[in-house]
Amino acid sequence: MIGVEGGDSCGISGTGETPQERSDEEAHRPPHGKRPPETEINLVRNILQFKLIMKLIKIAKEG
Repeated sequence: MIGVEGGDSCGISGTGETPQERSDEEAHRPPHGKRPPETEINLVRNILQFKLIMKLIKIAKEG
């Protein structure tokens, strides 16, 4: 059969398990090489903005 060796879109993973046999944690993991969820991107952006604001406040108090 064509496509069986590496698995195909019919639920054959090549490991003897079907997609339904994966744990909930595995089912919700993003694929390798993909962007992190938007919440993680926003968290990092908010932390960097907070640090910048704190630095600006410190500079304003000194000057």
